[in-house]
Amino acid sequence: MQWCRSHFSTTIPWFQAEMKKLQDLSGPAFDWLSRLDPMQWCRSHFRTHSKCDILLNNMCEAFNKSILDARDKPIIALLERIRYYIMLLMAIRREAMEKWAHDVGPRVFTTLEKLKKQSA
Repeated sequence: MQWCRSHFSTTIPWFQAEMKKLQDLSGPAFDWLSRLDPMQWCRSHFRTHSKCDILLNNMCEAFNKSILDARDKPIIALLERIRYYIMLLMAIRREAMEKWAHDVGPRVFTTLEKLKKQSA
């Protein structure tokens, strides 16, 4: 089975070759993908200054730990556990946000105020 691996491409020439394969395989898919900014979905176009995925990795590890007890359950029980976890997390965060005195979080607000004072 043929398929396009353009999102795995790490160089522009490889990306272009994979996009050509996609165009030969499916014109409409190529047209749709061509309208999207490759900086948002293809490694060959990602910015090079960011070298660490620690934030995403930490989020994944925290999520995996939170569902650890449900991972060996049947799929419906697993999905219910994930649904419950996410709903609880959203409720806890909403409750915390309602206590904010400003439109942004307290740490962000403090940082913005410091920057405002420095530039004045």
